[in-house]
Amino acid sequence: MLPNDRKQLLESVGATPSAEKNVPPFPTLVLPEGEYQQVDDLDQEIEERLERGDTVIVTVEEIDDEQLKRYLESQQEDSRDARVPEREAPRYKQQLQEEEQSRLEKIFEKRESKQLPYMGRNLYRVDDQGSIRMPIIGQVGMAGLNESQAAVRLGAEPLLKDYYIKVERLPVEKSGKEALKPYGYDLFEGVPTTFAPATDVPVPHDYVIGPGDVIQLQLFGKENEEYELAVKRNGTVAIPKIGPVSVAGLGFEQLEKKIHRMIKKQFIGVRANVTMGELRSIRIFVLGEVNKPGSYTVSALSTLTNALFFSGGVREIGSLRNIELKRGGKIVSKLDLYDFLMRGDTSGDIRLFQGDVIFVPTVVATASIDGEVRRPAVYELKGQQSLGELVAMAGGLKADADRSAIQLERVGGGGNKSLTDLDMMSEVTASYALQQGDRVTIFPVSKPMEQVVKLSGYAYRTGSYQWREGMRLVDLIPSTDLLRQQADLDYVLIGREEGIDRRLKIISTTLRDALNSPESDANVLLKPQDEIVILSLANDGSRQKMVLPYLERVEQRAWSDQSVSWVEINGAVRGAGRYPFEAGMRVNDAIRAAGKLNEKAYRLSAEITRVIRSDDGINRVVHLTVNLQEALSGVTAKNLELHPFDTIHFREIPEWSRTRMVNVQGEVRFPGEYKIIAGEKLSSLIKRIGGLTESAYPKAVVFLREELREREQQELNRLATQLESDIASSALSDNNARGGNDVEIAKQLAEQLRSTKAVGRLVINVPRLLIDMEEGRASEFDVVLKNGDRIFVPEQMQEVSIMGEVFHPSTLLFRNNKNRDDYIDASGGVTPKADDEHIYIVKADGSVSLGRNSWFEVTSEASIEPGDTIVVPLDVERIRTLTLWVEVSKILAQIGVAAASWHNIGIF
Repeated sequence: MLPNDRKQLLESVGATPSAEKNVPPFPTLVLPEGEYQQVDDLDQEIEERLERGDTVIVTVEEIDDEQLKRYLESQQEDSRDARVPEREAPRYKQQLQEEEQSRLEKIFEKRESKQLPYMGRNLYRVDDQGSIRMPIIGQVGMAGLNESQAAVRLGAEPLLKDYYIKVERLPVEKSGKEALKPYGYDLFEGVPTTFAPATDVPVPHDYVIGPGDVIQLQLFGKENEEYELAVKRNGTVAIPKIGPVSVAGLGFEQLEKKIHRMIKKQFIGVRANVTMGELRSIRIFVLGEVNKPGSYTVSALSTLTNALFFSGGVREIGSLRNIELKRGGKIVSKLDLYDFLMRGDTSGDIRLFQGDVIFVPTVVATASIDGEVRRPAVYELKGQQSLGELVAMAGGLKADADRSAIQLERVGGGGNKSLTDLDMMSEVTASYALQQGDRVTIFPVSKPMEQVVKLSGYAYRTGSYQWREGMRLVDLIPSTDLLRQQADLDYVLIGREEGIDRRLKIISTTLRDALNSPESDANVLLKPQDEIVILSLANDGSRQKMVLPYLERVEQRAWSDQSVSWVEINGAVRGAGRYPFEAGMRVNDAIRAAGKLNEKAYRLSAEITRVIRSDDGINRVVHLTVNLQEALSGVTAKNLELHPFDTIHFREIPEWSRTRMVNVQGEVRFPGEYKIIAGEKLSSLIKRIGGLTESAYPKAVVFLREELREREQQELNRLATQLESDIASSALSDNNARGGNDVEIAKQLAEQLRSTKAVGRLVINVPRLLIDMEEGRASEFDVVLKNGDRIFVPEQMQEVSIMGEVFHPSTLLFRNNKNRDDYIDASGGVTPKADDEHIYIVKADGSVSLGRNSWFEVTSEASIEPGDTIVVPLDVERIRTLTLWVEVSKILAQIGVAAASWHNIGIF
């Protein structure tokens, strides 16, 4: 019941919370002094407790050894008796330790023998007996306990006492019959504990005057006086100048008439106005199945319902339909709250008198009703009631209730359960007599909507539409304006149920042909329950998402000896996947089903893979080549007919998806990114970019390739790993100070090698290539380009760099008359750590020259050109223990030189 509804009901019975300070609180709960002085508030919030039907998770876990020891120690401290004298505390503690140690050993023995109960997190339901049933342990009572109390209860089981236990109540909402609640009892939920019936309302004409009431008498006319006359214990009031007048037992209307007659008789020219002042209090008793039975002092205006609210309401085991009012030991009235709740009838809500007893007996018979009724609940039966009356109490049937699908569960006298199917269309069923504990279920109409067709997919107005005799596809979709963008007009699916078993059949048609030629077969005649699906041409997977559910439904409804037929289409189509197989389906139909070929499709041929089942049970796989060009041009013989479970693969145009790009920057006429074909060479690219500019320096062209960079990086990582291994070996063999210093230097070198990033430069001879191109002959220096290649053509260069073990590494202006040593001398000469026998030159094109005239002769007269870098290496031969040092140091130097030179020419 909603709070507003409850409030209105409370106001209708005069039960309103006391708000005025000068109004005495009504009612007053009268209790003997002593142990009953404290009364819990009905609205007091308490921790939620487990009930029958609740679902709980019980966690049973082992406590690890350290946790268990700490737990037992805490148990020891907690169990120490405060009454033990301080001098006896050590002996007492020793005794506890011995006991807990013995217990700990037993626990460990049990674990080792693997005598463990059911472990982990498990789901249980509190049954009708209020218990859960656990493996090995059996039934354990849970109802009425909160979560922590339930965990303590489980821990009391011998098999569970040494384990961590946690109980969690899942907030699962009950449904169906378990969710049904007794009707009407929520009227008393949230009722305030103190009520004061309205005292400022007119007194009813039938209000009976009694001792304690106050009568207000106003005289006006010849005399003007006001009197408050209290009704005395003998039932009289003393009216001035008249004397005592007996009023007890009179109704208020009778009282008015009597006083008017007396005033008119005794006074001339005086008239009277009679009303009630403060009303008397009465004591009543509310007993039986109420939340707070007892004696109450209430206003004389209180009624039966007031008294029920005063006592906190009726308990769920109490009757709402047979509430007794006893007066003088006899039943004078019975209240049926259903009349009040369902019809607003308050005729049975009579006024109370002094000493009245309201008794709420236990409910005798109930019946529940669930399903398609407006107010499913458990209802109290009054006397012999029928199924029709129960439905009426539940507010009647809903619009979608199936009157012919009603079930009644009943427990017989012998404890046997029975189930009866009833039909409310019959008058006999409506008068079917109910018994205690009957459960009635009203089922909804199970039949789907008839005379409708359904539209789904890429349409603006999807849903159900009315079916009419002779209705066709264009009657449902008369225009493409009803469809969304990218809707497929050439392949529309229609799902149709056939036969008494409602097997699903899928057929396809073309909406384009149906709209262009309404008289054609493409304009399919629709049947009731048909489902029309408009597919999408978008290449986002939505097409298959719409088709697959229908294939699954076909499979679910297929007979046991009937297989679901489909064809699989993949490759260069818009919607690759599985599609329904139809009799007479050909290659062009498969293309239509998959949303047509895409722009990458190779339109000369396709391939069909077919599984042929032989009588001997051995399957053979064959591949058929389709002449796609002729099949699409209308040659029937080439447009092969498909079989169930065929796989059709539409090939892509060779090299279509392999986009190869190279990037050219620097001194070229048209720099930028260029798309290349397979096998295209550098000479072709030079022509496409318009050649080199006049300021270009062909000797220093930088050619970077990702494939080379990856291989170089792998080699660097391998050398770093090997060098670290040699460092470890050297550290074990060298114990002197110099050896330790060498190892530290080697570690730094290994770290440098590990952090070095490869570049992937390919050394090319562009000047020779340009000469061969000018002379029109094939060149051995022409490089085949690959995807991701990067080419940089620098400007003319005039500098020479000197790096490594020289006193002042620098970059000097190129002079024709200077040799290698001249440049080294200009940089301050070599340092003592230099290896002057292995000086080398990194040429502008990336190649390395050792400055030899022959394989055994090293000369300082080596040719130096602009853009070259002279490298004076470190003498690493002094450290004999690491054989890789020379190789590694040269690699690092070469990479460093390359990076420095590229920075100079503007690449990095």
